[in-house]
Parts: sequence; C-alpha cells; structure tokens
Amino acid sequence: MVKNKRAWIKIVEAFMAIALILGFLILLLNLKWSQSEDYSLLEKNNLEILRGIQGNSSLRANVFSSDVGLNSSSETFPESLRSYLDSNIIPGEACYLYICDLDSGCPVEVLPEKSVYASEVLLFATSSVYSPRKLKISCMKDEI
Repeated sequence: MVKNKRAWIKIVEAFMAIALILGFLILLLNLKWSQSEDYSLLEKNNLEILRGIQGNSSLRANVFSSDVGLNSSSETFPESLRSYLDSNIIPGEACYLYICDLDSGCPVEVLPEKSVYASEVLLFATSSVYSPRKLKISCMKDEI
C-alpha cells in the first residue's frame, strides 16, 4: 500500500499559511486596541478635568471673570485654573485649556507629529454673571 505523502505536505502548508495570517491579524488588532485604550483614558481624564471646573464654583467664577480667547499658556490666564490643570493631567501629556465665546471657534494649537485629543463643555452662568463661555481642553501626545 502506497501513501500519498504530497497530500499531507499540502495540508501542513495550508495550516501554516492560515496560522501565519491569523498571527499577523492578531498583532494588528492588538496595536489598534492599545491605541484606543490610550485615547479612552485621555478622553476620560479630559472630561473629568472639565467637569471638575464646572462643579467648582471658584474655578467656574474664574472662567467667567477671564477674557474670551485666552489659553492656559498666556500670561493673563487665571493661575487657579492653570494649577488645577497641571495637577490633574496625565504625566507626559501637554494639555492646554481654552476659554472661548460660544459663537466663535476655539483655535487649538497643533504641533506637527503629535496627536491632539480635545474635549469641551459649555458654561452658561454664575449667580451674578450671565456670559456663556466654552471651556475646551486639548492634550497632545507623540505619535506612536
């Protein structure tokens, strides 16, 4: 009885090809998953910072008493907001707060070869001031 050894070799080759393709796909999906986890963590942290400012009456009052169009890198930006931002950002990230008017856009500084993650909230009034503002945070991270 003669066995056909070529058939077994073809089966092994097909199995190895499928295993190689699946391994490559798993590697790609793993990279995508880790990048989306980084984004999710950044987005969650950005929203926590913005909600913290929304809920704190003194920080909120600082937003309304500031000029529109400021960002946290300008000299006239309220120090309490800047220190709150610095104490709550993820280490290794460069984050900026922007105080903008509702009708105008908030220009975000973008550096080349950086990924920018931005979130915003609307603030409408304090007990003494009605001057709607948009508070925006943008964080930059090096490309992976």
